[in-house]
Amino acid sequence: MDEKKSLALEAVGGEVVNMENIPIEGVFENLKCTREGLRSNEVKERLQLFGYNKLEEKKVCVI
Repeated sequence: MDEKKSLALEAVGGEVVNMENIPIEGVFENLKCTREGLRSNEVKERLQLFGYNKLEEKKVCVI
């Protein structure tokens, strides 16, 4: 992945870009993807950059 594309994706990952208030084509541009999704090699690159999309479980203390 080229450095420019990587920096743009890191800005998105760091939530610098507000995706809720821009047109869908702008979202695709910011995410560096298309309506068809990502190619396999792009998925691997993004997994290395961002990791898996997992939520952390919080322990709940019940009294």
